[in-house]
Amino acid sequence: MKSQIVKTDLPLNFDKESMDKYFRPLINSKIKLTKIKFLKNVFVNTQGLVLKNGFLVKGCAFNLLGNKDNTFYFPFWKLAFEQMIVSKWGKSLKSIQLKNDSYLLIHSKWFNYSFWINSYLLRLIQAEEAGLLDKVKVIYPKEWDAIPYVVESLKCFNIIKEVIPVDTNLFVQNLVLPETREWTNSFSPNEMKKIRERIVPYALKNTTSNFYPKKIYLTRKNSRARSIENESELLPILKENDFQVVLFDDLSFWDQVAMMYHADCFISIHGAGFSNMLFMKEETAVLELINKSYADIEYKFPFWKLANACNLNYYVQFGVVKNKNSKLVRGSNPKPNDNYLVDENIIINIETFQKNIDKIII
Repeated sequence: MKSQIVKTDLPLNFDKESMDKYFRPLINSKIKLTKIKFLKNVFVNTQGLVLKNGFLVKGCAFNLLGNKDNTFYFPFWKLAFEQMIVSKWGKSLKSIQLKNDSYLLIHSKWFNYSFWINSYLLRLIQAEEAGLLDKVKVIYPKEWDAIPYVVESLKCFNIIKEVIPVDTNLFVQNLVLPETREWTNSFSPNEMKKIRERIVPYALKNTTSNFYPKKIYLTRKNSRARSIENESELLPILKENDFQVVLFDDLSFWDQVAMMYHADCFISIHGAGFSNMLFMKEETAVLELINKSYADIEYKFPFWKLANACNLNYYVQFGVVKNKNSKLVRGSNPKPNDNYLVDENIIINIETFQKNIDKIII
């Protein structure tokens, strides 16, 4: 697999000590360029994990390589292998065989809005560029019908769907597999540009909104996790600087894309909605609000990497967690009562926030 070295520019607003601690060690990334694989006689579980001859296929999910402590290969392999065995010889799991035609897989084990727009749409675009979309059927889990951003975004592609019943595993004779990127926080500038150039024009034609604020603050006030605890103290500052408070939950996918394309400044806490900066014009500014306790332990700053890949000006501010008893949940099977540190609400320093506002709107 070919690779490239991507250098990530440092944030534009941090002191040297913080730069050295959090960002400078992560500046250079070796990114393996993805390709399309054509596979015979494979097992595909409901989450898009692919087994060939009993082993996970590289490129069917993020974070499969590396040291054992930093990879999900074994838990993902174990999950898929057990499902394959039960699907083939047991009765508790549903499965079907897909024969004769070729089938395209674009989703994977890590699935949310962010990964959909910055990875799974890319896999579809790559298949389109290779002239494959009129030759394959897209594996389309029935539950996608209930996900508006999936339904809407797929309308700009001419695809043939193979609708898969809920909770059904697959034995596929001919699988077309555009690879996922190697790690969740590795982004190729050329690939991100492909997504923006493919999606934005369609969004501008299909948006139902003409509300295009130049400065956007994305609130998570309706979220049960990962919000700004003292957001009411930020609102006067935002208002004074002409920021519009936006809730993406109220907008269609196309309206979100069009709004972000017209924006010059974007502020939000770390979360899937932050990935909409993918659709902003180059050289515009983003400010990410981050849980410092989580950054001290595990956070690898994927949105810093994404901003760099999109040629955006990236700023960052840390906040402190309100719940001091939360802990980082590791592994693939967290206990129901565990508190995941990344999901805790944070408190933002008002004076620092004002200074960062002054920097990003220059």
